[in-house]
Amino acid sequence: MNIDVLDKKLFLNHFLSPLSKINDSCVITVTPEELSSVVCTSDSSVILHSTYKTETDTKTPKDLNIADLKKIIKAFDCIAGDSFKFTVNENNISYSGTEIRFKYHLLEDGIVTKPKINVEKLGALDFPITFTLQYKTLLELLRGSTFTTESNKLYLYSENGKIIGDLTDKARHNVDSMSIPLCEYSGTPLQSLCLNFELIRIISGVRVKQLECTINPKIGIVVFQTADSIVKTKYIASSLVK
Repeated sequence: MNIDVLDKKLFLNHFLSPLSKINDSCVITVTPEELSSVVCTSDSSVILHSTYKTETDTKTPKDLNIADLKKIIKAFDCIAGDSFKFTVNENNISYSGTEIRFKYHLLEDGIVTKPKINVEKLGALDFPITFTLQYKTLLELLRGSTFTTESNKLYLYSENGKIIGDLTDKARHNVDSMSIPLCEYSGTPLQSLCLNFELIRIISGVRVKQLECTINPKIGIVVFQTADSIVKTKYIASSLVK
């Protein structure tokens, strides 16, 4: 089976690299139209569903069990040029070019487990809260977190036509805090929703211009997603109690 990579930078930086920041290993499912994967952090607090649109010559879905994402990223990064094609054999991924060749062995099915989440069912939920965050806003939150070092929480709420992010810990006393306006907002009012700030640290590693945030406040599900014509990423997290 052959897989075309038309944009090496997008494939590595926006598809494989975000997966590697969540987990060292993953299962990538290959279909005729795309590559896709679902990974989660060790504590299952953050789930990432990512797809990469491409052309393959497979007629049925096939799983690639990747043991070390960072290792395969380094191998692909050694390929010269902006596009390339690699081959999936029975138990390995191989590439043969005019300058380099490599073979990366895959694990057997079942060794790498997939997170138990139904992405289609999640997409069918109602998300009444929707707003857009610019990448520079994520950087402002990161800078603010260097001041509120006693806390690892972010509280989101709407106020005076804006979405506000509070860096603090409302479950503890005498904790330093910082409030940062994140974006303009005129939709359904959002009551205070608490998130683990590690989610923001993970997302900020993917350098995109903006992200769409959708929230289902009834069940406390937050989704940050990016999308272009080739790569789509969806970060999913549950809110904290307080």
